[in-house]
Amino acid sequence: MTTPHQEKDFCPGLRQKTIWWGQAALFRVGTWLLALIPTPCVPFFGRALGGLCYILLASRRRVALTGIRESLPVLPAGSDPRGIARGCFVNLAISFIENCKLYQGVDRMLHQVEIEGLEHYRAAREKGKGVIFITGHCGNWELVALTFGFRHDPFVVMVREQKNPYLTRCIEAMRTRYGNSLIYKRTAIREMMKLFRKNGVTGMLIDQAVMPSEGYRIDFLGRPAWTTSMPVLMARRCGVALVPAFIVRQGGGHRIIIHPQVEFPSQEMDHAAVARDTATLTRYVDDFVRSHPEQWYWVHRRWKSRQVVAPTAGRGKG
Repeated sequence: MTTPHQEKDFCPGLRQKTIWWGQAALFRVGTWLLALIPTPCVPFFGRALGGLCYILLASRRRVALTGIRESLPVLPAGSDPRGIARGCFVNLAISFIENCKLYQGVDRMLHQVEIEGLEHYRAAREKGKGVIFITGHCGNWELVALTFGFRHDPFVVMVREQKNPYLTRCIEAMRTRYGNSLIYKRTAIREMMKLFRKNGVTGMLIDQAVMPSEGYRIDFLGRPAWTTSMPVLMARRCGVALVPAFIVRQGGGHRIIIHPQVEFPSQEMDHAAVARDTATLTRYVDDFVRSHPEQWYWVHRRWKSRQVVAPTAGRGKG
């Protein structure tokens, strides 16, 4: 398989190839070792690894604590920033171990994920114009695509390009293990247009900061944050159904919650209408974080400041 990086006019030397090979080898060995952890012991090791990362990754800890403290007015009363931040690191660590086990084929977790609201997905797909799951970096978000690809319909996952082609091949093999396929961000729009014409299914994580040219400043947890408008634009141009779906960790398992398709009041393409509907989608992520703050990706600088001013929208209406 030719990776996107290999398609570029770039000829790495022997030293660079050796470094890349070493990185890929370490990745393979590391994921295999984590995959060997017995399933009942995953929470214990995840808490230990997450706690260690909370201590060692000081810069990410500061990003998380800053974001949580500035969001306290909209979080549940009595929220403890340090407790939420530590819970975030633990959730990420447990999720990483779970994914290693799945990608190496040594766990039956996908059989056990509960799905609520599957009828909403089926109703949207019956329209024949494709489905985009609208979600965020919540819970173990990788399980949404893996579960659907394994138990229902093939899922197309949009991923970022890796500089290391050997590592890219490792990740491709893992992520396509359960029937899914990949598209890369560089060619995503063209590939998604083809996908929707075939009534395909994909997902978009809409909770990371984008450039001003890619979206709008939308209210998120009480503060404006640059948010992608791509799903709204795709819905207008292609008629694709936008279906919010989130996975929450509860007890010793996972539950995917699928909401009804989001219907917009108009199909206008002006800035105000697109910003308004982008705010409507953002509200679903906002509500998840308010309910499960320790299961969101606080280590990302969500409220990055940008110098270009664009329209600002509020929380929207469902």
